[in-house]
Amino acid sequence: AAVDEELGAGVEGQAAQGKGAHGKAAQHEIDLHGCSLESAVRRLTAGLARCRAGGKPSVVVITGRGYGSLGGRPVLGPGIARWLKGPEAQGFGVSGFRQIRGGGAFEVSIQRSSRD
Repeated sequence: AAVDEELGAGVEGQAAQGKGAHGKAAQHEIDLHGCSLESAVRRLTAGLARCRAGGKPSVVVITGRGYGSLGGRPVLGPGIARWLKGPEAQGFGVSGFRQIRGGGAFEVSIQRSSRD
């Protein structure tokens, strides 16, 4: 699995043999747990750029459900959803997303680079 060295364990593949738990192709993940929103967006943009350059059609972005946030109110999930809807995300190839894993993650679709 390719690990995002610069950002710690930011982007990595799930399964060593290329298959996920349900026999589907393993999906790459960007784990934002424990990040501030500002730091999470930096990690997300770097991970999206790396996945797009690698030709990945999608990536799972893990935010967690927010139970550990101050006051028990989620910060990352709503903030990342707002970012994914915005114009900056489109610049990184984001073509759509949906909430998965009980609200603790997003599956993000990535368009191929126009340079391809």
